[in-house]
Amino acid sequence: MIGNDVVDLSLAKKTSNWKRPRFRDKSFTEGEQLVISNSLDKDRMVWRLWSMKEAAYKAYVREFENPFFNPKKLSCKLISGKDGVVHIYGNYYATVTKTGTDYVHTVAFLKAPKLKFTNRIFYLNSDDHRLQSKAVKQVLTTMLCNTYAIKKTELFSFRKNDFGVPNLFFCNKRLDKSFSLSHHGRFGAFAIC
Repeated sequence: MIGNDVVDLSLAKKTSNWKRPRFRDKSFTEGEQLVISNSLDKDRMVWRLWSMKEAAYKAYVREFENPFFNPKKLSCKLISGKDGVVHIYGNYYATVTKTGTDYVHTVAFLKAPKLKFTNRIFYLNSDDHRLQSKAVKQVLTTMLCNTYAIKKTELFSFRKNDFGVPNLFFCNKRLDKSFSLSHHGRFGAFAIC
């Protein structure tokens, strides 16, 4: 199972005041708050930890179909400048985070040796939520068409299950592909394995 999350740092700075104690207390464990307070770039660290939690949560819900909202139930541990682990109810998700000049993007997957995945981060042309979602799906289907030499992206479709998890269909047949879609501000992203 795989999940991903992207954060547009400019938008996050404008719309989220993570410095409020209530936000930090509701979102981060004591250990995570200590990591943030000891960080040289607190803004980036907040959004790295947040994107780790979001990406792991998406992988968890895809696998267990058990959505919940309690960010403190997801515990992050940093291993290196890009690698980390998120613990959720006895499950461990490996994470890989890429931090660009103006974004943070994390891919999370259930710990598995040598899991190969493809991910992309790209600019979006619209700030409309529906259009962003459509654009992310279009980029993923175009990549799949190029990979498998398929000429029509319309042969792919997405349908959400009862838990809001999207599934990928090809010619109305559900594909056994684990993937995750994300967009925030100026950025779209996906991960697929």
